[in-house]
Amino acid sequence: MIPQTAMPPYPWQESLWAGFCQSLEAGRLPHAILLNAVDGLGIEELGQAMARFLLCHSPIDDLACGRCRGCELLHAGSHPDFFLLKPEEKATQIKVDQVRDCVDFVAKTSHFDGPKLVLIEQAESMNVNASNALLKSLEEPAGRCIFILVSDRVSAILPTIRSRCQCMTLSLPSTRASEAWLKEQGLENAQHWLRQAGGAPLKAKKWTDGDYAESQLKLWAELSSLARAEIGAIALAASWQSRETLELMQMQLFMLESLLRFKMAKEPVAQELQALVDQLAILEEHYFFRLHDKLSQRLAQLQRGANLNGLLQCEDMVMDWQSLFQLARRMNARQRRL
Repeated sequence: MIPQTAMPPYPWQESLWAGFCQSLEAGRLPHAILLNAVDGLGIEELGQAMARFLLCHSPIDDLACGRCRGCELLHAGSHPDFFLLKPEEKATQIKVDQVRDCVDFVAKTSHFDGPKLVLIEQAESMNVNASNALLKSLEEPAGRCIFILVSDRVSAILPTIRSRCQCMTLSLPSTRASEAWLKEQGLENAQHWLRQAGGAPLKAKKWTDGDYAESQLKLWAELSSLARAEIGAIALAASWQSRETLELMQMQLFMLESLLRFKMAKEPVAQELQALVDQLAILEEHYFFRLHDKLSQRLAQLQRGANLNGLLQCEDMVMDWQSLFQLARRMNARQRRL
């Protein structure tokens, strides 16, 4: 179901939206669009806004009216010229059978005097078989059919799919613009949360709306306990298993980035993180870069839907941190003897 509200794009989407509307008005809109952005910029909402606009019978000021028959059917989930393709509930991949249903839809005649539209969310989750099943329809759609593929990991989409689409990339907004928007949403300490979210304002807002801050402080306290040998690595890994692995990895990456900024630019860190910084300050930057790369690779595997053993992943992460703490203790001890 696509929301009925004809909400305009987020401020940082206005330029891309204007180009999309101009292409449509000039008759130059491609039959296949690949929307690409990092997570936290509202790329799925933008794809949905495009779908609403293209299927609206009476658009107003480059937005869907929200009241016509097309808008009502789309909101009700019963528009005969619209097909939504995304992973089924609790699934990590778009299955080939789903794509075959989509191909059947594309082959049918449209019901209204307008285009048929296929919206593919999390397009990177199509496996090889699903992607291959889509190729012919994507290259030579029957009748007037528009495909909108949405992805925050476009590199994971097969090149044969990417080459048949016109890529529209949504860039990160400026830090000033993002902070201004977050402050309008009532977010305190916008700069801090925006940095944690890698510059993505919607991700920053999502984290502050939930219990992310509390989870982050808990992680810092747990690693401080590990550094002081107040908790064992196996016990800590077992407790991490009950937590969201993706979130754990993102929080660790932010910690490492904070450590690197402190080491390389003497940038201050959060007060709650200072104890960990002090324990690891003796280590050179390449140790943090190495762990950052390793965590980034694990995160990419997880995002691609890899079936990773949760406990083993947690044990590996804890052991990596324990190795850093042990190395820092040895180096500090050696320095004191000199």
